[in-house]
Amino acid sequence: MAKNLNKDTVYRAAKPKDKDYTINDGECLALLVKTNGSKLWRFIYRFGGKQNRLGFGSYPETSLESARRKAEAAREQIANGIDPSATRKQEKADNQQAVEAQIRLDAGLPLINSFEYVNRAQYLDERWRMMQAWADYLDVLKSGAQVIQFPRQA
Repeated sequence: MAKNLNKDTVYRAAKPKDKDYTINDGECLALLVKTNGSKLWRFIYRFGGKQNRLGFGSYPETSLESARRKAEAAREQIANGIDPSATRKQEKADNQQAVEAQIRLDAGLPLINSFEYVNRAQYLDERWRMMQAWADYLDVLKSGAQVIQFPRQA
C-alpha cells in the first residue's frame, strides 16, 4: 500500500461538497471532509476481524505530520496485538478517574474504594440499621404495647 500520497497543500485546498468524502493519505490514514467544511483525520483499521475507526483530530489543528505520527503509533500497537481504540478508551477512563479523585480530595472526601471510604460506608450502613431498629422499638412503645418486664433478682 502506498504511503504518504499527498502533500499538505492537497488537504488545505479540499473544499466541502454536497456529500462527505475522504482524501486517502495511504496506509489507512484519510482526511474526512464534511459538508459543513470541517476536516477530520481518520485512521481506519481492522482488529479482531472488525473494522474500526480512530480519530486524530481536526485539520489544520492536527497537522499532516502529527496525524502521520499518530497513525504510525497506532500501526505499531496493532502489530503488537493491542487495539488502539481500547487503549485510548482506557487512558480516557484513567484520566476521568484521576480528575474525580482530585475533586474528592479537594472537597475533603476520601478516595473511592480506599480503606477510609469502605469503612465509612460500612459504619454509616450499620449506624442506619441501628437507628431503624431503635425507631421500630419506639413505635412499639408508642403504640401502647406492654414492655416485657423480667423479675428482679434478689
